Amino acid sequence: MRSLLSILIILLILGGGGFLWYQSRQTQNGSASVEVERARIEERLAELRKLKDLTFDTSVLDDSAFRALNPIVPSSAAEPSYGRRNPFQAF
Repeated sequence: MRSLLSILIILLILGGGGFLWYQSRQTQNGSASVEVERARIEERLAELRKLKDLTFDTSVLDDSAFRALNPIVPSSAAEPSYGRRNPFQAF
């Protein structure tokens, strides 16, 4: 009984030590990943700031070729086919 108790205590100490070691490794890796994520965010913000200065050339809308375009109007004669009236009815 005494040896079982000592084995359990040793396993508990080893398990606790392993857990603490694992947590410390995660914290060290976590701080590095935070820096990488922060760098990505800064990079993305720099790209978005470039979009702020973007201007659109609307002279294309005044072009005669653009004005000559006709919109596509769907024909009302084509009825959509939704399938059988009763899908559970035998063929």
